[in-house]
Amino acid sequence: MDSKTRKILRAVSIIIVLVAVFIQLDFIKLNIPVITENIVWLMIIAYGLLLITSKG
Repeated sequence: MDSKTRKILRAVSIIIVLVAVFIQLDFIKLNIPVITENIVWLMIIAYGLLLITSKG
């Protein structure tokens, strides 16, 4: 995996985490029950993306 792909995946994971935190803090109001009920899984996906992008 090249560095450009790593940077893009890291940015996506950071955006996912920020959106999840803002939803929990009620900065972002979403009326989509699927997303608001599965915030934990969004965080797990973001952590998985960070693990995939690590150079290991």
